[in-house]
Amino acid sequence: MLAPSLSMLLTPFIYVVVLVSKYELVFMRLSFGIKKSKRLKRYARRRIIMHARLNLKRVQYLLTSHPVDLMQIQNETDVERLFENNTR
Repeated sequence: MLAPSLSMLLTPFIYVVVLVSKYELVFMRLSFGIKKSKRLKRYARRRIIMHARLNLKRVQYLLTSHPVDLMQIQNETDVERLFENNTR
């Protein structure tokens, strides 16, 4: 009885660990590049979380399709531009 329940709990745990790891990669990219204010970084993090939520594909899409855009954000308009054409 213990083995099946542990197996069922392992999959969601691994998903959450991978999701947090991908979010960390996105947030690290925000720190690189042009200097950004703490307020702008906080705003960008909040918008990314609101957009991607728990969807691993959306976070991965930001990592693969917008790596340079994440580093070159200068204002809130740039943050919003990340999500304009992203319907995934």
